Amino acid sequence: MESNGTNFETMRSLQQELTFKEATAVFEKQGLKFGAEQQRTLGLITEDGYYTNLGLLFSDQCEHTIKCARYLGNDKLNFQDRKEFNGSILTQVEVAFEYLSLYNAKSAHFEGLQRIEQESFPSYALREALINAATHRDYSFSRSILIHLFQNRLEIVSVGGLVKGLTLEDIELGISQSRNPKLANVFYRLKWIESYGTGLQRMKESYKQSTLQPFWTVGPNAFVVTLPKQTIETPTSEDNLLNEWL
Repeated sequence: MESNGTNFETMRSLQQELTFKEATAVFEKQGLKFGAEQQRTLGLITEDGYYTNLGLLFSDQCEHTIKCARYLGNDKLNFQDRKEFNGSILTQVEVAFEYLSLYNAKSAHFEGLQRIEQESFPSYALREALINAATHRDYSFSRSILIHLFQNRLEIVSVGGLVKGLTLEDIELGISQSRNPKLANVFYRLKWIESYGTGLQRMKESYKQSTLQPFWTVGPNAFVVTLPKQTIETPTSEDNLLNEWL
């Protein structure tokens, strides 16, 4: 595909009996139309009227899934729960985020009279990591996006390594090159992503109060985002007294 310039999302889908009830509902929530004209403009339908692989991704018949597993500890020995999300890729991302938010425990501490709430994982980082996985994965592979929720961290495994020509240092500096530009464009229209390549940087910024920071691991055919459970040092009563005197 790289040698002949073919792009997976623009290729004609082998499945042509597609429906878009779930995708239409997501678009309507944003006040956007999702009829045949819009689908053609976005690249879901070819000029000669056939659905593309991009159309298949947004359809109710999408063949790719997101799998999530929760574990009792910090390894994969003991499962606590397993879920698989299917349907339109839009619905998968929404439902997977709702599921993870359900187990994103909150804690609180007091600084003086002020109650400070803290999530286990910053919602922004959780959302950004999930959307990035769906946006940049290599859909020519049939494997699912994998989410592992441990007691001390969360890992999101996206199929496909970096886009050819980019390094980890490049993307950390904000250089962005999408493997699926038409898919990214739809997410941009839905206001799910920004087009400035700031996702990883802003994930780190959402952890600015934490002593542990998110990190990424790149393999030949995988990109793994690890979000550690936040650890925030709370001031002691002695520190509070000292600050008041100062």
